[in-house]
Amino acid sequence: MTGDNPAHDRALVLDQLEGQWQKIAAVLLWKLSKDKHVTIGTKDFADIQRATDAGQVFMTWGHYDSFEFRWMDQKAAEKLSDHVDSLGGASRRT
Repeated sequence: MTGDNPAHDRALVLDQLEGQWQKIAAVLLWKLSKDKHVTIGTKDFADIQRATDAGQVFMTWGHYDSFEFRWMDQKAAEKLSDHVDSLGGASRRT
């Protein structure tokens, strides 16, 4: 990470996401299921835990005018982060 203030070393769109998880969840639900019923249960949380235990990571990638969410393996995530850094961005690896 570069700079003195880590909050400003990321895409503006990521700053705009702070505290907006309900809106993001609603948009994702709309985009992925529109008029279908969606239920999230304990199995879903267990499935995500198994995926992360197996090395899957959740990426949030901010673009100039949008953001994307993606599940990927650790190697692909590191490659994407390196690419962002090479373009002058400042990926945050947590």
